[in-house]
Amino acid sequence: MTPQGGEPIQVHLKTVTQGEEFSDEAVLPFGVIRNVHRMQMLGKKLQLTHEVHAEIKEEAAGFFGKEIWPHMQSGLPESVNNIIALVQAQ
Repeated sequence: MTPQGGEPIQVHLKTVTQGEEFSDEAVLPFGVIRNVHRMQMLGKKLQLTHEVHAEIKEEAAGFFGKEIWPHMQSGLPESVNNIIALVQAQ
C-alpha cells in the first residue's frame, strides 16, 4: 500500500477465509494497524463489515490523530468499494 504522497507500506495478510473474511496488519514506526473485512450475503445484498484496530504508541497519538487517521478515513469509501467489486466478480 502506498499512502498519498508517502512511501510504500508493507501490509501483510494475517487470515483469509474464502468468501467470508480476511484480515491484514501493517507494523509502522508509530504502532500497528490491523484491519478485518467480513463479507456476508443477505439475500441478494452484500453486507460488508470493515474494522480498524490501531495500537498507537502514546507519544505518537497526536501525530496519528492529525496526520494519519484523517487520510485513512478519507480512503475508506474507495477501499470498501474495491472489496465489494471483488466479491461481486466472484
